[in-house]
Amino acid sequence: MNAQNCQGVLRYQSSRDIYDSSKNKSDSSASSSTVQGQPKNFPAYTVTSGPTVVDAVADDSGTFAGYEVAYTGTVTYTNSGDTEVSGYRFARQIGAQGATLEILLMCQSGLPDLQTWHDMLSGTRVSGFDAGAMG
Repeated sequence: MNAQNCQGVLRYQSSRDIYDSSKNKSDSSASSSTVQGQPKNFPAYTVTSGPTVVDAVADDSGTFAGYEVAYTGTVTYTNSGDTEVSGYRFARQIGAQGATLEILLMCQSGLPDLQTWHDMLSGTRVSGFDAGAMG
């Protein structure tokens, strides 16, 4: 990403609430909602492309699908205030395991191309579970 000032964030959450909610909402629907929802530290968040299914993140049995979007927004950093960013975001809920995985790429000076983003996703390995098909 050479001249770009970018930061990557991986968020993993596991809870009984996620497991319980999977009884009423499919992994696909929950993942799509998550990737489009406004993150807590973003006072402004606009999806500019997507959601699109992408199958790139590795787990214990291969790769698993989730939803991705491109976005623009404002992120609040505790040490420097609000900053305009653009980026990509990936989300996947695995309801049977009570887990949600999000990967964000935030860039202050332009967005890397989609292939670079996909290369980053395919370089991510989540061990300890098998996400299976997104139903």
